Amino acid sequence: MGVNDIATRVADRLINAYTLYIGTNSKDGSGSSSYEETKQLAIDLALKYVGGYTIYDAQGGWTNSQGVAESEDTIVLVLVTDDKAAVRAVAEEMSKALNQEAILVQSDRLALGYYEGE
Repeated sequence: MGVNDIATRVADRLINAYTLYIGTNSKDGSGSSSYEETKQLAIDLALKYVGGYTIYDAQGGWTNSQGVAESEDTIVLVLVTDDKAAVRAVAEEMSKALNQEAILVQSDRLALGYYEGE
């Protein structure tokens, strides 16, 4: 049985997955937040508002308004929930605590189920 067969068999409901891309540089260039503190804050807020999370490390990059390439350490936080207010609360608290200009939020609709073996 292939992975797609397993996914089709166990998926029993539709739900949203929100992916938040949280940088560690401040919006005013005054410095960056401690990576470990940023990660812990993301975990704490995810548990507070959603009850669970997936988190991983990334590097983000973009070209700023002056045409200069910039990059920063980034936390990628995945929240599986249909509670948009909870996701908004996580993003809002992260943004304020880290002095962020913006946090990128991606929303995907997915089929979800738990595989518990044969």
